[in-house]
Amino acid sequence: MKKIINPRIPVIFTLALSAGIYLGYIFALKDISLLWITATVPAAAVFSVFWAVFNKKYATLAVAFISLFIICCGATGSNLTLEEYSKSRIIYGKEYLVTATVSEKGKTENGEYVILNKISLDGEKKNGKIIAYLDEIYGEFCDVGYKVSFIAEVEGKDVFPYGKLNRYAQDNVKYSCFVHGGMKAKYAFSLFGDVRSALRRTLYKNTDGDTAAVAYAMLTGNTQSIEENTINSFRQGGVAHIFAVSGLHIGLVFGIHSFICRIIKSNKYLSAVLCLMPILFYAGVCGFTSSALRALIMCTVSTVAKLLNAKYDGLNALAVAVSVILIISPLNLFSAGLQLSVCAVGGIILLSKNFLKRFSKIPPKIKSALGVSVSAQAATAPVLLSKFGYLSISGLFLNILVLPVLSAVFVLLFVTVVLATVVPAVAGFIIPYAVLPLQLIISFFINAGFENALISGFGAGAFAPVFLLGIVAFTDKINLKTAVRALIAVCSVTVLCSYTTLRTFMPADGYSVIISADIGGGRAVIKHGRKSVLILSENCYGSSVKTMLHDNYATDLSAVILLGGENCALSYGGFDLDCRNIYAYGGYFNLQPYGKLIINYEKQFYCDGIKYTFGDGYSVIAETENFKVAVCTGEKVTFGEYDLLITDCTDIKCDYGKLAGFNSRYIKNNVYDCGQLVYKF
Repeated sequence: MKKIINPRIPVIFTLALSAGIYLGYIFALKDISLLWITATVPAAAVFSVFWAVFNKKYATLAVAFISLFIICCGATGSNLTLEEYSKSRIIYGKEYLVTATVSEKGKTENGEYVILNKISLDGEKKNGKIIAYLDEIYGEFCDVGYKVSFIAEVEGKDVFPYGKLNRYAQDNVKYSCFVHGGMKAKYAFSLFGDVRSALRRTLYKNTDGDTAAVAYAMLTGNTQSIEENTINSFRQGGVAHIFAVSGLHIGLVFGIHSFICRIIKSNKYLSAVLCLMPILFYAGVCGFTSSALRALIMCTVSTVAKLLNAKYDGLNALAVAVSVILIISPLNLFSAGLQLSVCAVGGIILLSKNFLKRFSKIPPKIKSALGVSVSAQAATAPVLLSKFGYLSISGLFLNILVLPVLSAVFVLLFVTVVLATVVPAVAGFIIPYAVLPLQLIISFFINAGFENALISGFGAGAFAPVFLLGIVAFTDKINLKTAVRALIAVCSVTVLCSYTTLRTFMPADGYSVIISADIGGGRAVIKHGRKSVLILSENCYGSSVKTMLHDNYATDLSAVILLGGENCALSYGGFDLDCRNIYAYGGYFNLQPYGKLIINYEKQFYCDGIKYTFGDGYSVIAETENFKVAVCTGEKVTFGEYDLLITDCTDIKCDYGKLAGFNSRYIKNNVYDCGQLVYKF
């Protein structure tokens, strides 16, 4: 009789490490003492002993004890890392003399930024990195590897802003500042940094900015310089993973050198060195990102297995890679790049064999591409939903049709850009022609309208475990009868549909008020059925607004209300949301942002059965017979009675039923501390 599952020890230990890291994260998020972890160890140990002795499987007992130890180590490590991150030990509002080394440079919507490491503030060395936003005139020119010094106000970053882990924590960026001038910079040699800078200069000197940014991202994984509309087009097309340096990139470089080694007929030990050294160097040029490290380690495991004439197991190799990455930096567990990379590879290993059986009548090459695409898309679905709030239907087909083309384009770019960087004299002749296919691809994605083929509304929440349970029904790594597989699949789909319906459409005849925010500003969505009205404050970020709408199945916008005047209107002009029914306070006459947007200046209007009334340019009231909700982004709230008041103002001279804040921590229920808030009426 076949075993239900053949246990893989590396996989078990990696799962234990991941569980421990997540446990430490939850303890830190909920502010629970780490002593609770220690308290659970004796009980778990006693249970493990009795269970193992009863089954007379002492090997199982050893694995259980080791797994328990790994869980405790993972929890302790991640908890201590999070505690250390939140200890900034700097004085708010004080100007410091900052000296540091530039480790990364890129562009933002408003200018440039640099990531600084090896930092000291007023001569005192600090652990962590600084992200410094550069003014147009910030001082002497700097690039990756340069040593810089300047005076600026430095702020420490919170570890859990908006109820979730700070995205900078994964890279240990603990501080931020703005540099308005006076920066002094001195060149210092940096092997990987100099190579990145040379590649960037070669591209930007010989082609247009958008093409150069996309090409640079494909080669190095750095997407910070790509225009938001461009990167969103690739995400909505489901192929943004081409910018995460991982299996596609490392594998192609590894394959090129393997081919060369076969031609020169080198022995297996020399071939191993000649194949691994280039991908190690390439991973360094890419900043040793988690996805690049994952691919590098898996290639190394494969090469070592070949040298030892041992069997290569994809799941074990993936587990080893993940364990190494998490030991180096536990918070990488929450990195979107690592999650997508691991899920894609894991999905291919777990699902592709069974999927290929279903496509028996399809030509082999198409069948292989289809099986890989379906498997990767299925496994990455929970990550895409949790990070971006939507799934791309078109991605399933584009990964079959476009990915081979993109692979060829990557090889072309890699060869020509490296050649042009080494021999600058030929750059002007070969780069403009080498990027022509990429320019056509960029134009295709921008104009294809893939935003109309997205599935949204699932959110994150319970979707991931239910979806992953469904994957169990299709993997060949677990031996189950067909009837059991079918039952698991049906149960998974039923629970998933019920969860999505309840989360998205309840209350059926009522209204939902959804509140979220980011550092730039706040936004609220008033949702009735499938129709929604979006209320924006100034300085909101388009990508985070879109994620919120997709996450809550609120993309069918009846209207957008702009609070805050010209800044808000100009920001919305770049959001590329599918709504042209826009309202602003009547005092801002002739305020028309760029593009085709036309603003309605009506002090009072009706939408989806709700009456909206502007109090001033920074406040609006939404009311029906059942509720009255006010949103105020100004400095004072001095009138009215409300069932719900959404504001950051603490000078409140009105009556309200419930109070919610965007960023103000003086208000108990605020988005910054609690994450997204939802109220039902």
